[in-house]
Amino acid sequence: MPADDALIAAQYLPLPCHDVLVVELPYAWTGQTLPQLLVVPARGETLSDGFTLWWERAVNSFATAGEGQVFGRRGTLNAALDATGFLYAESGLDVTFTSPDDDLDDMPFDEGVGTRRFLIFIGDEILLGWEPTLVSAGRYTVNVLRSQLGTTRGQHGIGTECWCVQLGELPLLEWSPPKDAVSVGLKIQPRLLHREVSLADIAKITHSIQRRSLRPLGPANLTANGDGAHPTYASGQNVVLDWTLTSEARAGSDPEVDLECRADQAVLELWAGAVLKATLTVGREGPYTLTNAALVAALGSETDFTIRAYLALAGYRSLDFDTITVTKA
Repeated sequence: MPADDALIAAQYLPLPCHDVLVVELPYAWTGQTLPQLLVVPARGETLSDGFTLWWERAVNSFATAGEGQVFGRRGTLNAALDATGFLYAESGLDVTFTSPDDDLDDMPFDEGVGTRRFLIFIGDEILLGWEPTLVSAGRYTVNVLRSQLGTTRGQHGIGTECWCVQLGELPLLEWSPPKDAVSVGLKIQPRLLHREVSLADIAKITHSIQRRSLRPLGPANLTANGDGAHPTYASGQNVVLDWTLTSEARAGSDPEVDLECRADQAVLELWAGAVLKATLTVGREGPYTLTNAALVAALGSETDFTIRAYLALAGYRSLDFDTITVTKA
């Protein structure tokens, strides 16, 4: 007599992650200058209830680094996010999720932004979200607050990878790699109840340590000869550069508090014709006078050029920079 398929219990097994977000956290998140990694997987199915993080302590030898229960959703942008515009953007994020787990819970402003429970990661930028609106299967628009936790607004085109992480009562998994590590190998092993994906079936992720928490926020308001929009210089004239020091800890602090910039140097790059011509390391505070002789020595002649200004701490440059083009009158 044939078996009755209706009496066979369904087997639910976890699958390897659809993808994994590994973020090296900035100083404004950690409050310390040692590297700290945030690890958020996207489920390969919709049922996994936890995961184990393993790190490669020796070649092909892995040790447990921690356990987590917070999963994220990986998607791509349907509309570009510009590097300019308002920090608050109603329906500013338009994302279609590529991970099987592709739904978002409703989250009001006070929860998503006030308690930082709706985190969005795009490139080097961290955003806060609220009030996701379902557009179609797996596609949402989300109100966003940009440039959070010591990050700056980036230019994100259509198709850019985007991660949405909604928090409940469970904490995110943060892990401190060895302090002298240049890179680390990681594996993320999902589980469903007491069943786990075999570690041998999980691809290794290699993350290069940027020392992001040691890098200060870049300068702001770069000017040349007092002009921050369309500066010029005349033949034989020096160019006086100036900028504003910044603090990545500003977000969420009292506006009356004067927060100190952590940089100990400024790094100025001179570009002409999309070619780097010279790099100058100077004191962290402006103004700085770029003499006409130094300008000609770098460029070969008096011509239009672009300045990129970074701030640096212990030799580690800011990930972002301010830039301006100076025109020969």
